[in-house]
Amino acid sequence: MSLSIQSLLLGISFVVVFVISVFGLTRLTIPLSGLLVVAYLLLMRLNKKPRSLLGIDEYSIVLLTTIILLLIISTGGLSSSVFFLLYFLVFALSFALLPGTVFVFLLGTILLFLPEVAQNTTESIIKLGSFALITPLAYFFGKEYRVVQLHKQKDEEISKRITSEAANVLKDQSASLPEADKRQLADIIEESEELKR
Repeated sequence: MSLSIQSLLLGISFVVVFVISVFGLTRLTIPLSGLLVVAYLLLMRLNKKPRSLLGIDEYSIVLLTTIILLLIISTGGLSSSVFFLLYFLVFALSFALLPGTVFVFLLGTILLFLPEVAQNTTESIIKLGSFALITPLAYFFGKEYRVVQLHKQKDEEISKRITSEAANVLKDQSASLPEADKRQLADIIEESEELKR
């Protein structure tokens, strides 16, 4: 999925939470959270082959984001005792989605809590400021995690190719190869299999 589509999904999550908080629909928070948790669990159960690096698909992580934002809004916003979940969530987003989505998440979080910043300046600014400082770090870790995963994937592909070619040579040329060469080919196959792990 592209960055724009993932950003749009995150934006929908923020719009839902913003509408609930602005229009005072707090009595709907518990049933909506329950419904979202059931939807999240169903998505995780039905998703046999996840497309993201963490094993979570994009829709599941957006549902999880909405659930956490609803929990934070319903328990006091910036003064909530579970506000720290946003710090973990920004890292989860950088690993599960494209790393650039963390900046969309930062923007959405600032816009969502902006009315509270105007009321209680010092504590609110410190909390949002610390969140803004952590976001580039999450971006960096998400980007590096993707690079490591891509290298791991390439290593597995090369390992499969080496195993296949060595097995083909061993099979096709086994009659004409000396025993030392056969042992070397067998060792190559064994070592390339170890690279897959």
